Amino acid sequence: MIGASGGVLEMQALLILKSFAIHALPARAIGLSRTFCDIIGMIQGGTMIGVKLRRSPSPPLTPAQARRCYWPEITLMKSCCPQKSVRLELWIAFSGGRWQFFEIDGDNVREVEHAGQP
Repeated sequence: MIGASGGVLEMQALLILKSFAIHALPARAIGLSRTFCDIIGMIQGGTMIGVKLRRSPSPPLTPAQARRCYWPEITLMKSCCPQKSVRLELWIAFSGGRWQFFEIDGDNVREVEHAGQP
């Protein structure tokens, strides 16, 4: 779990998000609930992206495994943001600096790539 003040995981995720977003901030910096997301950014076309960060001991995960393991977080994210204009993603960090990125679209979870991995 990420502490309320952020930390290494949040900093790494912000660097990744800043590699392809116009703006990127910790959610707490703009008063958003951490239930919704940990970091938020604006990507091309003005789309907002809300990212929930988690750790996992065993990579990689299939989209079905991510959906099953993190369903409570996914459900909370969706309930806090019913607007379709915000793209929801779950980013999972593994030991050794490996990341996996999943887009949440309704009840569907699909893996996406982000080039700015540290």
